[in-house]
Amino acid sequence: MTFLKIFLILAFCVTVSQSIRCFTCENDSCGRPQGYATEDCGPHVPKCYILKNISRQVYRVGCLATKCDDISKHGDNCDECDSDNCNGQLMANPPIGAGTNYNSANTLSFFNAIIFALISSVIGVFIYV
Repeated sequence: MTFLKIFLILAFCVTVSQSIRCFTCENDSCGRPQGYATEDCGPHVPKCYILKNISRQVYRVGCLATKCDDISKHGDNCDECDSDNCNGQLMANPPIGAGTNYNSANTLSFFNAIIFALISSVIGVFIYV
């Protein structure tokens, strides 16, 4: 019963922070699927953006920490979106080196929570024995 109390208290203390992920590219790299990379935007960046020039060609995409109006130039079109990788081309099976990467943050947070709970339970056993 004591273990359960300790585990529940620690479970509420451990938080997993997830941030939005956006595609990024600049200039010529935006013209090909291999030019896009995925970026973790951080906890205080809620949106992604797509910048297009007057000819409607994408020349920059990324994380949007401010408003579209602040980053677009005269005549450019800026579009915002607020879901993971909403600002780029989705490739079903991207080739190796196609600007993709593995984000292990959620996996590590999960394992850290398990290890923390196990260590807490061991410490709890010695304290209450």
